[in-house]
Amino acid sequence: MKYIIGIDEVGRGPVAGPVTLCACIIPKTFKIKKIFIDGKIKDSKKLKKDSRYKIYQTILKLRKLEVVDFAVSSRSAEYIDKHGISKAIKSCIKSILNNLEKKKSLYFCMSSQRTLGFSVEIVLDGSLYAPEEYKNQKTIIKGDEKELSIALASIIAKHTRDSYMEKLAKQINKYDWYNNMGYGTAKHMEAIKKYGLTKYHRKTYIR
Repeated sequence: MKYIIGIDEVGRGPVAGPVTLCACIIPKTFKIKKIFIDGKIKDSKKLKKDSRYKIYQTILKLRKLEVVDFAVSSRSAEYIDKHGISKAIKSCIKSILNNLEKKKSLYFCMSSQRTLGFSVEIVLDGSLYAPEEYKNQKTIIKGDEKELSIALASIIAKHTRDSYMEKLAKQINKYDWYNNMGYGTAKHMEAIKKYGLTKYHRKTYIR
């Protein structure tokens, strides 16, 4: 059976919180569109929170059945400030692909990254690229609206990051993170002026 890995990211632009990426692997012939609210693949940001959560729960059930699998990786605001967003994203991509490779017994036999690069197709959203050793890869503009594996990766990444930001909001409730997820809304920026920055803020993003 042939498999496809979809990769997407969330959190490139916020002024607080991590950047998070997900790689989701599914059989190439797998159909799951019926779990989407209107039957169409959607970018996770265009789904309502409740709808996104229901789909995420369905993905978890399918994971237990070893129908799909995924790996998630994040890099903190401190990492982004030190190394830059591009390096943070590249580091996450390498991590999630390595993570899936370690789970080779679930789906296919592969002994190296090079084998994975040839035996499994990798599709990435937007301007994302996998390391060069993964030969069979393709970057797709608006991939989260065209490729099921990317759409699922987008939903998983969005749910993971939002859950993290909601937990932070309970610890530090001054910045409205529960609602803005770290993005630079007017309320968030006013709070920064009033209370200053935390270790969760990307200082290089705030001038």
